[in-house]
Amino acid sequence: MSFIDIMNANNERSQLGDPDDYIQSPNTMPYFVDGDTIDKGGVRFRLQGFDTPEISKILRDGTLKRGTAGGQSSVGIMSKLANDNGFTNIRPVLNSDGSIKKDVFGRTFANLVDSGGNLFKDKKVY
Repeated sequence: MSFIDIMNANNERSQLGDPDDYIQSPNTMPYFVDGDTIDKGGVRFRLQGFDTPEISKILRDGTLKRGTAGGQSSVGIMSKLANDNGFTNIRPVLNSDGSIKKDVFGRTFANLVDSGGNLFKDKKVY
């Protein structure tokens, strides 16, 4: 068993959910698509302030886009850090005119916040 397999086997299920839960409950269970993107009800949120390695994925045209080293681990690590520290609320980022900020892929820029309104991207991890 490789190091990555061990890491993946030890990852706990996320309070933000995982894709298996999402399939059963599409409107309520957000999950990390990769280390810096969350899906909730088919809406993709790009986490502001993060740039994590990519996971392998099959594109809409059926081609395989290979991920980068650490991509799969980043999903588990980000999910665990966010959930263990209470950053389970998705808050869209707004432009200066009040409209929702989007990236070039159409994902909504967002922050994860805790119940006190603190931003996950500002959390120091020791």
